[in-house]
Amino acid sequence: MRREFKRGRRMRYSDELIDKVREANDIVDVVSACVPLKKRGANFVGLCPFHAEKTGSFNVSPTRQIYKCFGCGKGGNVFNFVMEYENLTFPEAVKMLAGRVGIELPESPEDDSPEKRLEAGRKEKILAALKDAAGFYYRTLRSPEGVQAQQYLLGRGLDEETINRFGLGYAGKGGVTLYDHLRKLGHSDEALEGTGLFYSEKNGMSDRFFNRVIFPIMDRQGKVIAFGGRLMGTASKAPKYLNSPETPVFNKGSNIYALNVAKRTSRDTYLLCEGYMDVIALHRAGFDSAVASLGTALTPVQAKILRRFTSRVALTYDSDGAGQAATLRAIPILRAEGLDVRVVNLSPKKDPDEFIKEYGADAYRERLDKAEPAFFFEMEAGRVNLNEADPAELAKFNVMLARSIAKHSDEMVRYSYIKASSTRYGIDEAVLTRAVNEEGLRLTEEAERSTANPELAYVREADPGTYASGEAAGRRLREAVPKGTVKSEHMLISLLATHPAYVPLVREDLRPDELSDEAAAELLKRIYDRADNNRPISPAVLAGDLSDADSSAAAARILMGAEDEELMDEEGSRKAFCDTLATVLNESFKRSGATMSFAEVAKRRKSIDALIARIKK
Repeated sequence: MRREFKRGRRMRYSDELIDKVREANDIVDVVSACVPLKKRGANFVGLCPFHAEKTGSFNVSPTRQIYKCFGCGKGGNVFNFVMEYENLTFPEAVKMLAGRVGIELPESPEDDSPEKRLEAGRKEKILAALKDAAGFYYRTLRSPEGVQAQQYLLGRGLDEETINRFGLGYAGKGGVTLYDHLRKLGHSDEALEGTGLFYSEKNGMSDRFFNRVIFPIMDRQGKVIAFGGRLMGTASKAPKYLNSPETPVFNKGSNIYALNVAKRTSRDTYLLCEGYMDVIALHRAGFDSAVASLGTALTPVQAKILRRFTSRVALTYDSDGAGQAATLRAIPILRAEGLDVRVVNLSPKKDPDEFIKEYGADAYRERLDKAEPAFFFEMEAGRVNLNEADPAELAKFNVMLARSIAKHSDEMVRYSYIKASSTRYGIDEAVLTRAVNEEGLRLTEEAERSTANPELAYVREADPGTYASGEAAGRRLREAVPKGTVKSEHMLISLLATHPAYVPLVREDLRPDELSDEAAAELLKRIYDRADNNRPISPAVLAGDLSDADSSAAAARILMGAEDEELMDEEGSRKAFCDTLATVLNESFKRSGATMSFAEVAKRRKSIDALIARIKK
């Protein structure tokens, strides 16, 4: 059997390999490396890393190999934890956990050509050379040769802790010092050429960066993939800032500076800056969610990456003309990903670094708290040079305003903007509402004209990994049932997951559609599917079978079981299973019995009694 996962790049691993990686990574060991845990009863408990809390509600079960937070609801197995904590795709989580325990992963079938294997090996060699280059720059900064660069960084308000946290370094004035160093370490010319750190000349290779403060650029997992350099001195005609070119391991539009640091933040809002120093200055001032788009040209790929980490972005680009133009370009890109976009006003200073130096962190926090919605930033940009005494110009602006509001699909959002805009721009609310509705009709007509089959634009494909797949129209309507019934169903599923030997005994007598709780019914289907295919059954594998975070969390809530379950011996578990099964079957019988004949009722009661008696033996 092979499993296909929808998150991230399509990639296949065998179920056996997935199980091997999961079983080799004890969930308590993995979680405790990120969250302080204390033993409490059969489980471990700590403060949840996914939401703010003062009393620990985050539970980790060593026997079931799953976790569950009873505060925010998140839960799952070791893969789910790593995906949520590190914000990784499933393949990335598998790779990370496999590397942790030394399990070698094969390439996926579509990447199994000799050319692909050769390319993967080349990338690994380039990354190794980049890592050594970062170490070389780091040490050079702390050598006598790096005194000027050290003074520059300290003069910019950075302390040693911040300099170390971002791995800052210095490229000396020699033309081949880095090249000679990396060659002595055994790196080949082919690998060094792939790093983008050298110019290839007639007489050999020369260093790209010299006499520059070095800013390592890392991917989300903290691997060095490129560098940026800030020139020391002003005499040279060289550019003030110089970045690595694109390489086999670095694409500027697909990476975000400092995301490897910012992803640990507990803040809801990410601060998107232009430059390295802006990011570092914000982190130094306590704003640990600051990142940079590696230039002013934010890309859709970068917006998609940000969406995986946050739902709100505050743009804190430079306040000059170029920065404001970049802000206007970035807003629709971020909005297209469903992000709530705000704009921080840095005036009269140019950038966050200058603002914090002049006014301090508290003043910046106040500006951040007052950051206005991107919608009004766009509208104000449209009002620049507007002659309000000219009715034609004013009407043109009002149409733009109405059209911008109409583009919002949520009715309540449109209403809020109509109300706020009416007050802000002195437009009668009823008049603006009619204009918005008219623009909405125009937008719809334009969309229909530009789409061959406009109806399809509003059809979302069902997610094949969820319970609703193929069953949305026919999903059964369940009556309201007592909480005790649902609790019994959850306990039954928990016992089946931890005692798979019970599964064949109930396979023919307990159907998933007899359960009142949909999450429990879905888990029972998964249990039967695994049993029918001779695949392992446990709480950890069942939590990992489900295709999205919400489903895994719901499964973890059920599979965590009651605390006293962990303390049961075999006889106690059998008795608990029989009692729970009897409760579940009898409750199901009560719900469906009204439609049965007398003979069917008698037959069903006899069947339930016989099943319980058989299990007790």
